[in-house]
Amino acid sequence: MAETIRDLAEAKGIKTYDTAIPQYFFDAATSAGLGNPGGHIVWGYDDILYGGEPVPLTRVGERILATMAIRQAASTLDMRESVRQ
Repeated sequence: MAETIRDLAEAKGIKTYDTAIPQYFFDAATSAGLGNPGGHIVWGYDDILYGGEPVPLTRVGERILATMAIRQAASTLDMRESVRQ
């Protein structure tokens, strides 16, 4: 039986979310070669009152977020290093 986004969100205890992912996040994931995050990530508002945050629903979603976080950290370190030089 295929699970719906609603099923996955309920199983993770996510109450307030949007299936529409912000365009900048979608663009970042797809341009990084991580694929379409739709169906794997929702934009959650349970822990954040304004703006929301990406919340993974699947292992693919977890991988997308982890990869994006690692790349962001590496980019930040690269910027700091270039400022020092």
